[in-house]
Amino acid sequence: MSNNSVGTGSFTNRGGKPQLSALAQEILVRLTEGQRVKSIASDLGMTRDVIDGRVRAIYRRFRVKGVAKLVHAAIREGWIAHPAT
Repeated sequence: MSNNSVGTGSFTNRGGKPQLSALAQEILVRLTEGQRVKSIASDLGMTRDVIDGRVRAIYRRFRVKGVAKLVHAAIREGWIAHPAT
């Protein structure tokens, strides 16, 4: 797992947070750290197509398009810590 702070507890939609599986959380953190899909797939022993599908699902859950907006939404929703903290 990464060094970044990830939301804990059950993955229900408390406080307006999107529901995320443990795998989706791992992918989210890796994306926000700047890791590319191909690298994530390799590290997790999955195909790029599988990770691409998971990334699209994460974007839909956060209602964003693109990594920059995903990072902002993940910080705002408390899934990752702001780098300045």
